[in-house]
Amino acid sequence: MVYLTGETMGSSWNVHIAQEVAQVAKERIQSMIEMVLEEVNQQMSPFIPQSEISLFNDNPSTAPIALSPAMYYVVRQALTLCEQTDGVYDITVEPLVNIWGFGAKEVKSHPDDAQVADTLRYVNYRYLSLTEEGLRKEYPQTRIDLCSIAKGYGVDKVAEVLEKEGIHHYLVEIGGELRLSGSRYDQAWRVGVERPQWGGGVYEHMLTFKEVTIGVATSGNYRNYFKDKEKVASHEINTQTGYTKVSEILSVTVLAENCMLADGYATALFLLGEKAIEFAEKQQIAALFIVNDDSHEKGYALRISSAFARFINAK
Repeated sequence: MVYLTGETMGSSWNVHIAQEVAQVAKERIQSMIEMVLEEVNQQMSPFIPQSEISLFNDNPSTAPIALSPAMYYVVRQALTLCEQTDGVYDITVEPLVNIWGFGAKEVKSHPDDAQVADTLRYVNYRYLSLTEEGLRKEYPQTRIDLCSIAKGYGVDKVAEVLEKEGIHHYLVEIGGELRLSGSRYDQAWRVGVERPQWGGGVYEHMLTFKEVTIGVATSGNYRNYFKDKEKVASHEINTQTGYTKVSEILSVTVLAENCMLADGYATALFLLGEKAIEFAEKQQIAALFIVNDDSHEKGYALRISSAFARFINAK
């Protein structure tokens, strides 16, 4: 097994290659992956002041702003998700992300009601319009955040590097989001789904994949959170209320044709709450839900969509 690793997007990236790779090729692939991920960061990281997304957010113009092909592609997919969920998933969430302490600026306490209400005035994906000329915002104060989909896109870009090098048996992971292809030396790739608990870290449910190319992403409220005294705020924010999301869904794991789609859909389904399973059925999304259920000994239960069930039954 060839193993490559590094740091990106405030997390780590890991690549497992289940085929022979010469040392010189290994070094070249490592370098190419680092270059690709640096490019994604320079395009989509809100934590880099001169990134493409930061420059868009800081630009007060309400005229169309030209985007790089990569940004255009990701924004277009994200806006499709916004429309499909009627704004429950909303990339103009960035100002709310900041006041709740999940953005680039440090926050020591939760926002009060007045601050939330004031921030909400400029949060609505309908204030954006994407055309061939670029991305336009109706108000200078409207800002976008692609963190819910950019990590998955980064995984796909790393997979592209491997495919171009003739590597077809691999697992790519960035911060828990995955793309798998082929097999692990004639064995299935095994992916763990965490038991929901604050901080995460305990894998209890295993998924296996063999001779498929698939993206896998999970969204939940137990890994990324902000604590203010005794109150805990989830990083998933309801853009229609301005407050962090409280849901019976503890986590959602999605399987999709690529990791960008899986990443975006996982976030959208988590935010949809009680409407999530209905949405997954309508959109034919393969999703595994871990939901709060006090009637079970462990305090939670599993729910799966029809598309997820078909995937399991087909193996």
